[in-house]
Amino acid sequence: MRTNLLTLTSVSFLLTAAFGWHSPNIELKAPPNLFATNSLVQSPSITEPGYNHNTFRTGDALPTMIPLSNPPLLLLQSCSPIISRQECKLLSEYFEQQQPDFISCNHHILDNDQVKHAENILRNVRHVIDKLTNCPSHIDEMQVPRYVRYDAKLTSLDMFHSPDFANVILPDGLHVDTNNGKLFRHVTAILYLTDNQDGFAGDYETIVAGGGTSFPLAVPFGKLGDNTFNAAASKLLSRGIHHTKGDGDQCMDSDGRQLEKMSLDMYYRDLELSLGAPVVSDYQKMPERGMRVMPSAGKVIYFHSVGDDGTPDPTSFHGGEELAVISNQLEFDQNTLQHKSILVFFKEIPVGKILDFDSFAREVRTAREWTVNEYYS
Repeated sequence: MRTNLLTLTSVSFLLTAAFGWHSPNIELKAPPNLFATNSLVQSPSITEPGYNHNTFRTGDALPTMIPLSNPPLLLLQSCSPIISRQECKLLSEYFEQQQPDFISCNHHILDNDQVKHAENILRNVRHVIDKLTNCPSHIDEMQVPRYVRYDAKLTSLDMFHSPDFANVILPDGLHVDTNNGKLFRHVTAILYLTDNQDGFAGDYETIVAGGGTSFPLAVPFGKLGDNTFNAAASKLLSRGIHHTKGDGDQCMDSDGRQLEKMSLDMYYRDLELSLGAPVVSDYQKMPERGMRVMPSAGKVIYFHSVGDDGTPDPTSFHGGEELAVISNQLEFDQNTLQHKSILVFFKEIPVGKILDFDSFAREVRTAREWTVNEYYS
C-alpha cells in the first residue's frame, strides 16, 4: 500500500519542507507561482526593457543542439530558444483560433497583420527545424504541425498517492511516433510554446507539477544504461503495439502498465528533487534512467523514433504529461491557471526514396548517422 506523506493535514509538513528541511544534497528550488496573473507562462511585453527578441531568421547561425540521451535514443534540445516568448504566445493564439471549439468571445482575435506575422514565424520555424534535423520538408509529410494544448487539472492528494495517478498525469499513455500506421515517420521535433516546471504554488499548500515530455527509457547522456528496462517496450513492438493503451492487459505486470509505471516513478523522482522533500515512499528510484524534458518557451527538441535497422526504436516510447494541480481545495478558476502548449513536427522519409524495406532502413540509418556526427561527436 502506498504511504501518504502528503496528507490532508500536511500543510505544516509542506511549510517545514519548503522553509527549513530538505534531503541531503538536494537543493530546494524556488517555487513557481501557479496563477497566470504572475505565472511562468506570462510573456514579457515587446516594449519591456531588456526584452530579448531572439527569433532566428533565414541565414542566421543555428542554435547548438545539446544531446540529452545516449544512443540508441537520439534525443537533443536546442541550447537557446529559436523564437521569443512573445512569438510563442502569438503562435498559440494563431492555432487556438483554428480549433473547432474556439469561442471568439473568450479569446483575443488576431487581425490580418497578426495572422500574417504568425504564418511568417511558422515558416521560419519550419526552416530552422529542417536545418537542425537535416530533414528538409517535403510533400509526403504533414504540412501543418500538430498543435496540442494541455490545461491544468485539479487533482486531490489522495489521487496523487494512488497508482491510478498514472492515468491522470499520462492519460494517453506512451507511444512511439510510428503508431497509427505512420511507419515512415523517423524524426519528431517539438517546439515548446510555454514555460512549465514542477514546484509549490505561491501559498506552499498546493503543488503544480507535470507538463514534461516523458521518456522513461532514455539514458541521460554520459550515463551508463541498463537495457533490461527495454524488454517491455520491445515486447510491445514485437506484438505490433506502438501505444501502451493498445495493451489491453490491465495487470500491473503487463508490458504497457510497466512502461507507464516507469514514467510515474520518474515523475515522482523529479518532483521530489524539485520540492526538496519526499512525496511518496514506495516508488522505484532509478536515477540513471529516464528523462523528462520540461517545457521552455521557444526551445525545440528532436528525437529519432526509428532505429538503425529501420524498425521502431523501443527506447523512443514517450508521452506528454498533463499539468496537475495537486491540492485539496475544491476548485480553481481555470482561467487563472497555467497551461502547456506545443507544436509537433513529424519528419518522414520521402516515398520516392523507398523502394523496399532495405532502402527505407538505409535512409533512416543515414539520418541517424548525420545526427550522431553533427551533435554527438
